[in-house]
Amino acid sequence: MIENGIKLTYPNGAEGFVAGEEEILRWDDASQSTQSYTAEYSTNNGTSWNTISTNIPYTNRQATFSVPFVSTDQVLIRISRGSQSDVSDNSFSIFSEITNLSVTYECPDSLRLEWTPVSGAVAYEVSMLGNMYMDSVATSTNPFVTIYGTVPNVDKWFSVRAIGVNGGKGRRVTAISKPAGVFNCPLAFDNEMVNLVSPVSGSYRDCPSNGSVDVTIHFRSLSINPVSNFPVNYRLNTGSIVTEIFTGTLNIFDTASHTFSVPVSLLATGSYQLAAWISLPGDMNNYNDSVFAEINVIDGNIGFPPLTEDLETSFPPFGFLIVNPDSEITWVSRNVTGVSSFSTTAAYLDNFSYNSPGEEDYFETRVYDLTGMTNSYLTFDVAHAPYSANFIDGLRVDVSTNCGADFIPTGYIKDGLTLGTIGGYNTDSGWEPIDASEWRNDSVDLSAFAGQQVILRFASINGYGNGLYIDNINVANLPVGVNENTKNTAVTIYPNPAKEMFNIYCQDASNEEVTVNLFDAMGRSIKTVRNNFTQNNTLEMRLTGVAKGIYTVELNSSQMNSRARVVVN
Repeated sequence: MIENGIKLTYPNGAEGFVAGEEEILRWDDASQSTQSYTAEYSTNNGTSWNTISTNIPYTNRQATFSVPFVSTDQVLIRISRGSQSDVSDNSFSIFSEITNLSVTYECPDSLRLEWTPVSGAVAYEVSMLGNMYMDSVATSTNPFVTIYGTVPNVDKWFSVRAIGVNGGKGRRVTAISKPAGVFNCPLAFDNEMVNLVSPVSGSYRDCPSNGSVDVTIHFRSLSINPVSNFPVNYRLNTGSIVTEIFTGTLNIFDTASHTFSVPVSLLATGSYQLAAWISLPGDMNNYNDSVFAEINVIDGNIGFPPLTEDLETSFPPFGFLIVNPDSEITWVSRNVTGVSSFSTTAAYLDNFSYNSPGEEDYFETRVYDLTGMTNSYLTFDVAHAPYSANFIDGLRVDVSTNCGADFIPTGYIKDGLTLGTIGGYNTDSGWEPIDASEWRNDSVDLSAFAGQQVILRFASINGYGNGLYIDNINVANLPVGVNENTKNTAVTIYPNPAKEMFNIYCQDASNEEVTVNLFDAMGRSIKTVRNNFTQNNTLEMRLTGVAKGIYTVELNSSQMNSRARVVVN
């Protein structure tokens, strides 16, 4: 029941208003009177009153209050109609909003907040976000406060509000964030672990090469004093702690890396946690000494081609991986019309809904063992509808010969209309192939990786375009149609893969000048040299300025016309 007819519902006491803003006053009225209302406010707890609005229609139950530029915690609102009225049950406050709130430093045991003082405030309440709410953590009579007992390795949120002479509180300012970490706090001794360089968090396959993985850490000194020759450590799960001494001297802000002499084995499938930390004597900040990697080792499902993956049983298939660097839209499975004109399950990336131009998402295959295969090829079915000339998606196929630790381009890269399979553009949302004619079978030459274990990677390059589909991934050894060495001249490239240079050996080399051309996967000439074979039947080619990839080496002279492949990594 509403006594006296009128009942003020907002504000009704203890609120904090901000000078210069507008607030909506609200009330209820149980009577049937048609008299108009008057709204008033007092800044001195009812000693005197100021008019907000008169002649408020009886049908209204609200009025706009332009908050005056005053500083007080003795504000009341009164709503009246004739002889009836209601006043706020308790006073509320008006103060200007706190400005320039900032964290000026955070040390391992404390932090300091500062802000611009507010007229009329005799103190300030400081709040920090707790488990659910903003909890009051300090009161200060100054426009700054030092809070002790904080933990620097967690994110924090802070807010401040003014307190009036009678204890009334203003509105909290919008909270500010303080990211985790020591800030603007010079310490005599403090080393910080920056990151684990190797191995990093993620999924690995149980390849033989992962039986011995280097542990490399990256760290820096935040110490005012030089620091030298301190212990570094790591531990895999609950195994033995490996401790070594970093030898060297670091001044403040110097960085360094250390690779442990004892590697880790990631051969057994399962989950691992790798912890690494610094043990600096006298370290005054123990919150930044450690880093961790969460590792999952899966069965790489090493297979010997010919092998075909039609994606019909599970997704990703056994031994395959989806790598989603930005944790947004990525490769998924989708049932569509396939190359047989019947329903098929394909790998699908929805570029239409994915607005992150340049972002790459990876669909990695199982491990293929190419032992005994001299003319291996990858073939796969692809379907794509380019959206427009301004929104261009791409597809690149990469290869790894070290169990996925690194990938290099195979030379296959297509985008736009070249990647498209419909002969034009399509702006339909969620495009999918509707018959066999909207698929194409593409191939990638893998003969440069004969005798090696490889992982292939389909890299979708986002252009905010349209759907991309992959199906029927096949690796096989194709019959050799034409000998690449047209005059049956034996040519050997070593080292292969190459990095800075490679040698060409030809057992039937003559003393005449030979022209050597290096072509990329698109058939473009990248480098040309003219030279003579040495007495040892070798010729050197430097790789300065040559990018990673698969290249064709072509040798021409009056006595020979030969080709071979080389991998640059």
